[in-house]
Amino acid sequence: MCKRILTFILVLMFALPAFADSSFFIVSPNSAPVNVRDEPSTKGLIILHLITGTQIEVIDSNGYWTHIRVGDTEGYVQTKYITSNDPYQETTDPQKVDEEEETVVIRYIQSPNSAPVNLRYEASRQSRIISKLITGTEVEVIENDGTWVKIVYNGQEGYVLSEYIVETKPRYINKNDSIILYVQSDNSFPINLRDKPGGQIVTRLLTGTEVYLISADEEWAYVTTGYTEGYIMVKYLVPTLPGVIDRSYTAYAFTESGNDVRVRYGAGKGYDTVCFLPSGTELTVLGSVLGWARIRCGEVEGFIDEQYITSELDQ
Repeated sequence: MCKRILTFILVLMFALPAFADSSFFIVSPNSAPVNVRDEPSTKGLIILHLITGTQIEVIDSNGYWTHIRVGDTEGYVQTKYITSNDPYQETTDPQKVDEEEETVVIRYIQSPNSAPVNLRYEASRQSRIISKLITGTEVEVIENDGTWVKIVYNGQEGYVLSEYIVETKPRYINKNDSIILYVQSDNSFPINLRDKPGGQIVTRLLTGTEVYLISADEEWAYVTTGYTEGYIMVKYLVPTLPGVIDRSYTAYAFTESGNDVRVRYGAGKGYDTVCFLPSGTELTVLGSVLGWARIRCGEVEGFIDEQYITSELDQ
């Protein structure tokens, strides 16, 4: 037994230095993007989503978690989602390369809410929008840098944020035909969303998270956030947004610096980004929860930190 343990430790010691000279890629066993967190823990803040095929730089690994870099962003990914083999690179006979057709990578657009996803001329939030793509739109992927994916849609090339690209065509959720519920925790802790009743944790949902009910029994409910599906205990679901002060008025997104204002999916910095609104954008405040304003701007709904909401703009 001691000899086996020693052998295992030696394998790990000599395997890590190889990271510096090798290429590594993200690989997900299903259509869900892989989470990149700010610390090597499932409790770490999600700072990025990476889809299968994203090339990454490996900095270090402790076996279960791997420290990676994508562009200018560093974070941690579970090691099981990293491979040294390009998932989309096929081994070919050099003599037959010219005879084989180029592999076309097909992916789909998935928006976590009802808002269309922007297709931009360049890989930048400031670049002009050339089209808007709804959930379920089929696109051809050309390249992916981890943050932006270059795609072809209807014969036109452009860029979409990687968090809106998935491998399988998503389930269509009609908000008007679905039962909308909200997560409510008895304390400040997030509630686990699991892959099956009592199963592994898919993600954690904060109080106030809006979900759509797919099915339920007396103990467990199968729900979707519009982005992630899973099981949550029925006792943590309520029909109205908890802790909300009912009010509705016209206001503006605003920053002193003039920078864009981030809209999130929930009331907290742990939620992913819906979009950015230019400072000065008019919007409707639907309510307030935990210091966050629930807003609507056109087809976009989400939450903005109340410090970035003003009722008046200086003329």
